[in-house]
Amino acid sequence: GVSGGTSTSSSLVPTGSLALTWRDNSTSLSATYGLSLTPSFQFDAQPLLTHTVSFSVVQVTPVPQLTGLLSVNYSRADEFGPTSQSSISYSSYSATGGVLYKFTSKTCLNCNYQYSKYDSQFGVQAVSFTRQLVSLSITQAFY
Repeated sequence: GVSGGTSTSSSLVPTGSLALTWRDNSTSLSATYGLSLTPSFQFDAQPLLTHTVSFSVVQVTPVPQLTGLLSVNYSRADEFGPTSQSSISYSSYSATGGVLYKFTSKTCLNCNYQYSKYDSQFGVQAVSFTRQLVSLSITQAFY
């Protein structure tokens, strides 16, 4: 649901989020949407109206200790209000896939791959880059 809002001198900006989740014994699906007013620090201090959409799937595999994960995210922000002579905006996309293997109830191995793309605009200046990340971690719980 929408919660509250942020007020500026000339307008009201709704902020909030919506999340939908579905689960059964082997699958979990989640979709979220968020709207917020966030600060920009990259080129000029300005408020940005930010929209974020995410989707994720967690799936238990036929191997009892193995779980798969897939998530995708999209975010877009644009300058809110006439606060600068140069407009600011950005967008980002990312996708993550991975697996989690439980050796015991206290020890697990997690392996993930993430691809991200970032685009930002400040007036006529544009910046774009991608990032790829592979992570491998072993977790031991002490309880």
